[in-house]
Amino acid sequence: MPRRLALLYTFLYIILCILLSAFLLVWFKDTFLKSYSFSYIFSAFSILLIIGSLFTYLLSYWLTLLLLSPIHQLIEQVNHINIYKEITLFNEPKEEGTIKELIVSFNHMLLRIKEQYEQQNAFFSSASHELKTPLTVMLTQLQILLNNKNLSQEVRDVYQMQFQETKRLSQLVQDFLLMGEINNQQIQLHSKECDLTDILYHLIEPLKSKLDERNTPIKISYHPIEADYSFISDEGKLNIILSNLLNNATKYSKENTKILIHISKREGSIFINIINTIREDIHPEVTDLNQKFYHSKPLHGEGFGLGLWICKQLSDLLELELFFAIKDQTSFEATLVI
Repeated sequence: MPRRLALLYTFLYIILCILLSAFLLVWFKDTFLKSYSFSYIFSAFSILLIIGSLFTYLLSYWLTLLLLSPIHQLIEQVNHINIYKEITLFNEPKEEGTIKELIVSFNHMLLRIKEQYEQQNAFFSSASHELKTPLTVMLTQLQILLNNKNLSQEVRDVYQMQFQETKRLSQLVQDFLLMGEINNQQIQLHSKECDLTDILYHLIEPLKSKLDERNTPIKISYHPIEADYSFISDEGKLNIILSNLLNNATKYSKENTKILIHISKREGSIFINIINTIREDIHPEVTDLNQKFYHSKPLHGEGFGLGLWICKQLSDLLELELFFAIKDQTSFEATLVI
């Protein structure tokens, strides 16, 4: 912006100089030509034009930077606003003017955004807490009903469907509660020694029935096998990350394919690669996977778009690295570095 304005002012200066020179030559032609030769006048004019143009450009550039510096500072601050963290209002200048009016308007807008965001979080938190207990009771009651061996198959199918939908809703409530804690920076960490092999075993075991139904077995490989895969971290948060990644691989993998988990240790870090073949009816964009409520296709009872976002937020909180990659729209790979 400053360069463009400086070039514009320099261009206007050159045009003005040419017009002024033409005017002087027309009206004082005889006087100039009697005292100086035409080549001398042309050389002097050219030198003065070059020096004047350079001076005009530098002066215009400096003045533009000086005048626009408050706006550049404002743009820099706006670019660093994060509604998920504490919102800092802009310092209002003492001098009256357009810049002050703009900053005051921005501050009013930020206060409204902050208020609406806090109200939204309060609603999600309150609604989630209110729903958590009755959903737990419903799941327990449905589980008891399903354990009744005297049920007809038709009634059992109805109860099973209700159980699955209630379970999905319960998971959504849990995600909303966790989302609220992340947004409000209320997550507390409790580090202890963790064993990766033990964690994966307890996470994969509940998925076996779904994996068998889809014929998508999980194959785990360690390299090197004899390495120690224990580390210090928050086991509860790590369980959430790995559980979401495994559920995502199970849910969106193509039937009759394998889900591969490659675990390796090198340079003091543990690398966990979870790879699955992508179903043909979905087309995810890797750049959007970290967004809340992102879906690569319309909702059809296949999640709420919070899983990978929660994984990324918790990974950052635990100071772990999490990457997503899509290869030729056929395979999805999640890499967690501990």
